[in-house]
Amino acid sequence: MKLEKCPVCEKLTLDLTKYKSMMVVSADKALFHVVCPSCGNHSASLFAIPVPLLETVRSAAVDLGAGMGRDA
Repeated sequence: MKLEKCPVCEKLTLDLTKYKSMMVVSADKALFHVVCPSCGNHSASLFAIPVPLLETVRSAAVDLGAGMGRDA
């Protein structure tokens, strides 16, 4: 899953699956904290959870009894 270019160096397209931290806010959205591998800039934005991460996020929610895990 790709994000817009780094807002500082604009050299690389950032990859949401390589997040530094993620805070899930709904069943399909999360606040992602990513670091640009080129310039080291830290960015945080709200995005749809990438398909490759959905099952892992849902599984963790079930294990923790979190909101999106209650409907599983």
